[in-house]
Amino acid sequence: MGHCRLTDFDITIHGHSAPYQVHATYKGHGAGGEFAIDAAQAEWAARLEQLAAGTEPGQSFLEATGANLFRHLFQDGVRDLWVHAQSDLAGGGADGICVRLMTPPPAVAALPWEVLFDPDRKVAFAGNVQTPLVRVEHLLRHVGHVRPLQARLPLRLLLAPPDDPRG
Repeated sequence: MGHCRLTDFDITIHGHSAPYQVHATYKGHGAGGEFAIDAAQAEWAARLEQLAAGTEPGQSFLEATGANLFRHLFQDGVRDLWVHAQSDLAGGGADGICVRLMTPPPAVAALPWEVLFDPDRKVAFAGNVQTPLVRVEHLLRHVGHVRPLQARLPLRLLLAPPDDPRG
């Protein structure tokens, strides 16, 4: 398996209501902005309902939804930092950029981030090995109390590491 170097592009959206504060970091540089949408807004509630309906929403709907998220997220300084990251990627400074999205507000976490779509490059993040989108959570509030191990030793683990698509 080849060696793949993904550089982290961290985005944190925080606050209690829209407009939320956005903070992005990439290679020691930081940028801020605002994010004005959440799942409680009528437009986004309708989009989420359509996605959950169980019918095929269609590529144009998915791309429009993802592009809308992209335009709201990548604004001002965050967009400038993203353009900087993209130029590094084009210049060979990294094999890829891992977009790590932290969304503590529940109404922001409920948005369909998996359809995030860059309308300028015509690329869906979820299907792109150079700019994968990963949701992350740094808070330990989701981790319960330490419990005693109930498995018998020795443990047997099945590991299935993904292959690097470039070999």
